[in-house]
Amino acid sequence: MSRRKQVIGVVVLVVVGVVATYGVREYRAESRLIEADRLRGAGQLDAVIALYDEADSIRPRDSRTLNNRGLAFAQKGDFARALIDFSEAISVAPYVPFAYENRSIAYEKLGQHETAESDAANGRRVRAKFDGD
Repeated sequence: MSRRKQVIGVVVLVVVGVVATYGVREYRAESRLIEADRLRGAGQLDAVIALYDEADSIRPRDSRTLNNRGLAFAQKGDFARALIDFSEAISVAPYVPFAYENRSIAYEKLGQHETAESDAANGRRVRAKFDGD
């Protein structure tokens, strides 16, 4: 068997393994998240948000997708829209501190200082549990 056929065979096995493990929908959603994360680092925020939207339509109410899309909106300066995603991420996974911390920053940017401090305190409380303290 040629080297090329061996490589193709390995690639096919890896893809089949991922699809079998996670399912086609999970694979499609995860591929959107990976690409969005790559583009976010390059500052292509409109494309990033579109990819997070696609991932959300494939795998709705995923806390990582929601939090990361909120971050992209925050990077664009759209803190009101970021708050929506951070809040939904918290409703889906209230035990994960990142969305509290990010929502606190968005509230601060919008001048809602007391609400920001409350979220920061919640984030610290959840982080202590999350980190095992």
